[in-house]
Amino acid sequence: MSRSPTWSRDELLLACALVVKNGWRELRVGDQAVQELSDLLRSLPLHNGVARRLPEYRPSEA
Repeated sequence: MSRSPTWSRDELLLACALVVKNGWRELRVGDQAVQELSDLLRSLPLHNGVARRLPEYRPSEA
């Protein structure tokens, strides 16, 4: 079974920016902003494209 890759610096910065924008409050998987970020992360040319084929890679839905 393949594992989801380690978060890149750019991915972490985007995720942290979302947390700050949310007032440091918890973000849930179903939140629209989380789904948008997930879609963005999955579209980036990171991790040689392999990771995007993994269902657990930066999922937008539980």
